[in-house]
Amino acid sequence: MPKENDYYIIKLKESHLKNWGTHRYTNTRERIDSESYIPIPRAKAEKYNILNNNQSKKNTIYTAKFKDTDVEIEVLASGSSKAGDKYAKQFHGKGNLKALSPGYEALGVQVGDEIKITFIDEKTFEVEKI
Repeated sequence: MPKENDYYIIKLKESHLKNWGTHRYTNTRERIDSESYIPIPRAKAEKYNILNNNQSKKNTIYTAKFKDTDVEIEVLASGSSKAGDKYAKQFHGKGNLKALSPGYEALGVQVGDEIKITFIDEKTFEVEKI
């Protein structure tokens, strides 16, 4: 589990910002606008033991707070690089794949910007544009 002050930094791509549902390389489902997510680098998922929701539902729900805003979103750690992988590759809105878009908007982030994910505790993190 992540500890206070554990962090990682990522550079945002088009698919992370409102385009997850439309900027796709597969046709496995209908294209949906405004879906977004926060990537989790594999090394950080392993280091902080951020598990995919296929492992344990109780350990995969987090709260994302967007720095200097009132935006706070319940997110789910999910996805994997290969079938059955226990480590998550992203955070996305729990039950709503559009949930993170208002947070990104509030921070004013764009493609190419970097964000820092800093854990406040084992289940809460802050998203900051750097």
